[in-house]
Amino acid sequence: MTDLLPKALRNRETTKIVYADEGFTKNLDLDSNDRVLILSSPFHFKSGAIHKLVSEITPRLSKIIYGITPNPTSKEIIRIIRESQPTNWDVLIALGGGSVIDTAKIVSMFCNQSGLNTDLDLFNPEFEFKNARTCRLIAIPTTVGTGSEVTQFATIWDEVAKRKHSLLSSHMYPDIAILDPALLELLPFDLALYSCLDATAHCMETLWNKNRTSKSEALAISGLRIIDKNLFAFSERIWNKEIAGQLQIAAVFGGLAISISRTAISHSISYPLTSRLGIPHGLAVGFTLAAIYESLDCEEIEFVKSRLLLDSVIFQLKDIDLRRHIMRYASTSQILDLVDEMSASDRAKNFIKSINPEIIISILDKSLHS
Repeated sequence: MTDLLPKALRNRETTKIVYADEGFTKNLDLDSNDRVLILSSPFHFKSGAIHKLVSEITPRLSKIIYGITPNPTSKEIIRIIRESQPTNWDVLIALGGGSVIDTAKIVSMFCNQSGLNTDLDLFNPEFEFKNARTCRLIAIPTTVGTGSEVTQFATIWDEVAKRKHSLLSSHMYPDIAILDPALLELLPFDLALYSCLDATAHCMETLWNKNRTSKSEALAISGLRIIDKNLFAFSERIWNKEIAGQLQIAAVFGGLAISISRTAISHSISYPLTSRLGIPHGLAVGFTLAAIYESLDCEEIEFVKSRLLLDSVIFQLKDIDLRRHIMRYASTSQILDLVDEMSASDRAKNFIKSINPEIIISILDKSLHS
């Protein structure tokens, strides 16, 4: 399995990527006196993963906050920051999916700041993390999609305006990302599919992106090659440790790619679907990929490299029938009502063709009726 993860990635200066052949607890690299804060979700408390982690770090001083839910809001993140104080933590361990890791990135910036300013406004456009993080951050992803374990941004949601915000700082890269596919074996099948769709979108969005570079393109193609070999699992309803491990690595490639290029049109379409209709992010960002690719004309297709690989991935995505999954959450009319909001996102501007509501309607129509 480790041969899928090039040495150059395992030794990056920004985030050290470790493939946990012997389990994630064997790769924590903690000092004997480290004070450890653990952030996770209720699922991992029930699964026993948190208990396994705690038993490994004992007798070090530790605190566990495991109430993190999908799509964390600013209010929830500030509550967790306050709950973590006044102890000055040496290490923050994030065990979970993208929401847990994104929350941990923000919380880690305040690990050694007692008496949090009650006026902290994470939505303020002038807000920035001016100081370097003083605690180490270890990310242990338990899904196969977000790539948050290797990126420099974190997503928070505005529960009032129903909008997504991204915070960006070079200080938010995790110090270590530990990939342990054994943690993913109990992942519900649909959640595994939706997180894989997220990784697929990150790779594809890099290739049809105005900001793409030769480096981001190479990373995206590496991720898509792994995804292409494993997508059959979702049409045949197979899920195991080996497939999970390979897709974890694909997610790393996708995360590294979008850290360069940023995301584009499928993400722009997805944001209101998640914030207003509750459609899981991976599904919301993945169900339009085929229609977006097929909307490109000849000149734009030439802009996108590795077409045979993309054609193969698109064929498999169609075979999964994502329309059926979308219809569990919302009707066609509910989705189409959000077109103006979908086209207004800055992410839409990264797409290689100009976007307007008519193009988005065409993409949605094809995605919802094919």
